[in-house]
Amino acid sequence: MEIKVKVKTNKNKQEIQKIDENNFIINLKSSPVDNKANKELIKLFSKELKLRVKIKKGLKSKEKILEII
Repeated sequence: MEIKVKVKTNKNKQEIQKIDENNFIINLKSSPVDNKANKELIKLFSKELKLRVKIKKGLKSKEKILEII
């Protein structure tokens, strides 16, 4: 199963906004430097939604496709 996310970095707090079943907007505290935002994104999904995910597409983009593993 794939999930589409739009990531917004350098925000004051972490937040997951569900648009529909497979689309989310994610606010992250980290900056997109040295892969910090990607690591925070994966950690947030596992902590808040209890899902193990990996980034399938969009490592250097604000729009990503995550795959549930």
